[in-house]
Amino acid sequence: MRKLFRLLIVLFILYIFLEAVFNYFSKGYKSIYKLDGFSVTETRVKRTKNEMDNYYFEIKKDDTIFSIQTNKSISTSQNVLGSIKYFKNDEYECIFPLTKNDEAISDIICKVGSIYYYYNSLEGQDNDLDRFSEKLSKYRKDFNNSSKVIHNKDNVTVYDNLGDITIGLEHYKGMYLISNNDFINNDLFTHDIYTREISAFTSDYYIVADYKEIFDFHNFYVIDLKTHKMFKITSNNKISMYSYIEGVIDNLVYLFDPSNKVQYEIDIKNNSIKEIGNESLGINIYNDGKWSKINIYDAINNKVTFESIKTEFNNKTYDKVDHVGNKLSGYYYLYLKNKEKYDVYRVNVQNNDNIVYLFSTDTISDVLYKNDTVIFKDKNYLKYYSDLTGVKVLLQNNEVNFNKTLKFGFIR
Repeated sequence: MRKLFRLLIVLFILYIFLEAVFNYFSKGYKSIYKLDGFSVTETRVKRTKNEMDNYYFEIKKDDTIFSIQTNKSISTSQNVLGSIKYFKNDEYECIFPLTKNDEAISDIICKVGSIYYYYNSLEGQDNDLDRFSEKLSKYRKDFNNSSKVIHNKDNVTVYDNLGDITIGLEHYKGMYLISNNDFINNDLFTHDIYTREISAFTSDYYIVADYKEIFDFHNFYVIDLKTHKMFKITSNNKISMYSYIEGVIDNLVYLFDPSNKVQYEIDIKNNSIKEIGNESLGINIYNDGKWSKINIYDAINNKVTFESIKTEFNNKTYDKVDHVGNKLSGYYYLYLKNKEKYDVYRVNVQNNDNIVYLFSTDTISDVLYKNDTVIFKDKNYLKYYSDLTGVKVLLQNNEVNFNKTLKFGFIR
C-alpha cells in the first residue's frame, strides 16, 4: 500500500511537471465553457510570431456578445475566469468578469444600443449602474484618477498616475524624462528650438540632430529612456538642417536630406547610420506595411513621410483609423469628429462587430500605442488610457497645447 501511495505521488508530481512544461511551450489554446449563465469562449495566444501574448474572451448571454482582450498575466492555466458579475436595466447591459483569483481583466463593460462602453466613461449617468459599481469597488481600485501632484517644475505639473510609465517630453532646449521618482531636465542646446523636424522617439530612445549647428551637422544626440544616459551617433557625411525624419519602423529611424539628395537609415542600438537612398537608387518609402521606391524628386516635391492616414473601416468613413497589432492580438482605433472633439472607439481584430467607446480628445495626431495602452495629448494635458485603469491625467503643460510640434514618447 505504501509503495502504491508513493507511486501515486510520483505520478501526480510528474503530471504537474508535464502540464507546466506544456503550458510554458504551448502557443495557446481555445476553450469553451459555461459560467454564471454565460457561454465563454476563451482564446489564449502565446509564443506566436508577430503576436502579443494575450487572452481573448467572447462572453455571450442570449444575443449579446461581450469581447475582451487582455495582456494581463493570469496564473491559472486554462478556463481562467472564476465569476461574471452581471447588471441589466432598460438602458444598460453590463458584465464585470473576474479571474479565479478575483482579479479584474477589464473595467465593467456595458452595451448601450449598438455601442459598448466601459463604466469609467458612464459613471454618474445611471444611479442603478453606479450602485452596481459601488458593490465592486474593491476590484476597481486602479480606476481612481489621482489629483495628487508629485512634480511641479518648469511649468510642468505631474500627477500621481504614472505607475511604471516613464515619459519623454520635448522642450525648447532639450527633453524632460519624467517618472514617479524622477524629473530630469536634459538641456541639449544653448538656445530655444521651437520647431524640431529632425527628432524622434523610438521604443527605447530619443534622437535629435545637433541643433547647435546652423546649416549642416554631423552629430545626433541620443537619450536612452531606460538608463537616462546620453550618447552621440556621428555621420561621416554632413547632413542639412533642412532634413526631416520620415518615420520610425522597427526601431530604425529614417531621415531624408533633400538638400544633399540622400536618405539615411539610423540604427540607434548599433550606433550606426548608413545611406540607403539617393538620386540613382531612388528613395525607400513605407506604406501600409510594405516597402517600395519612388523617384527622389517626387520625394523632394511632396515631402514624403511614412505616415499614411486611413479613414475607412467596415464600410464606414472615420476621420482616422489606426491598426495596432496583428491578426490575433490587436485593435483598430477609430476617430470620429464630434463638435470640437474626436470620439475614440476601438474594435478588436478578432471581432469587428463590437465597437467600444474609449475616450475623447482634441487631436488625432499626437497618439501613441503600446499593447492595450494609449497615451495622447488633449489640450494642455498628456493622458493615459488602459482597460485596467480607464483615463488618467499624467501631466499638464501649457506648451503641449501651444506648440503642437513638441513630441513625446514613453516606456513602461
